[in-house]
Amino acid sequence: MSASKAVATSSSSSSCSDDEFSSFRGKTTRQASKAEASSSSSSSSSSSCCSYHAFLSFRGKDVRKTFADHLYVALTQAGIHTFRDDDEIERGENIEQELKKAIQQSKVAVIVFSPDYASSRWCLNELLKINEVRKAGVMHILPIFYHVDPHAVRWQTGSFMEAFVRHEEQLKVEIDKVERWRAALKEVADLGGEVLKDQYEASFIQNVVKLVGNKLDRKLLHVASHLVGIDDRVLK
Repeated sequence: MSASKAVATSSSSSSCSDDEFSSFRGKTTRQASKAEASSSSSSSSSSSCCSYHAFLSFRGKDVRKTFADHLYVALTQAGIHTFRDDDEIERGENIEQELKKAIQQSKVAVIVFSPDYASSRWCLNELLKINEVRKAGVMHILPIFYHVDPHAVRWQTGSFMEAFVRHEEQLKVEIDKVERWRAALKEVADLGGEVLKDQYEASFIQNVVKLVGNKLDRKLLHVASHLVGIDDRVLK
């Protein structure tokens, strides 16, 4: 999801630590005139999707040093500038806000659903934000079902059901949030995706890279000049 550098603590990252962040509420734009509003909307849409080709979301305890890392390397070697928390967020920065911003600034979200994905509230809140941006029409999502059946994700059975039983017990006063997690899982799983099954991971990853590339319109991509550590990954 090479050994990863620590970001702030091992429990706070885009790899879905168990910490919880609040639902994101987008900034509202004041309208002055119809022309100005149209221009502002166009500019906002462009800037919100222009810094990264892909945002990689995964459960760190499941796949950080294995599948997710191999996928990240393959994406970057293919010239697909990919956000992964331990490479992009500098120590001391506000991780929650940086993750939200990175999601908004990505054109494709690659979500690796692994067996323990739903056990992390961080993962589930991250999924909510990704799905929100998708429904706004500015992001594509590519679900990856890694050693998990899409049916288990869609209907929260198996390990996903066990995770939600725990969430419901621990968040009795926030059942509405649990229901939004459930709805987001179903909506994203309904999009279809790639299922590993018994395939070789190397060839499976290459196919994922190809699919991500197909979803990108690289002519529209603009990488902000202030981002650090990306010179070797930016498309020339």
